[in-house]
Amino acid sequence: MFENRGNDEFLVRSGHVPGKNRKLDSAIRRIFSYLKPYKKEFFLVALTLLASTAVGFFQPLVIQIITDDGMLQQDMAVIVRLALVLAGLVLVNQAIEL
Repeated sequence: MFENRGNDEFLVRSGHVPGKNRKLDSAIRRIFSYLKPYKKEFFLVALTLLASTAVGFFQPLVIQIITDDGMLQQDMAVIVRLALVLAGLVLVNQAIEL
């Protein structure tokens, strides 16, 4: 049914030629022209999204270390220290998402 000849040939055959879809290009330019006055806010939102994603990425890693190094090794100091780190990450993530 579908032949595997590569993306470029599929795009050309389906009418989606890069650079040839001027209506889409003009619509994207128009959208960005509306966003131009809000450049600082847009950058701030992107930065907070990146920070929230990074903090959310570290939370499961901390839980893994608590499980592997704290619980399995029965090291209460690791558990307490990393539980505080995890609580800090949760608070930072909540502050970012405000």
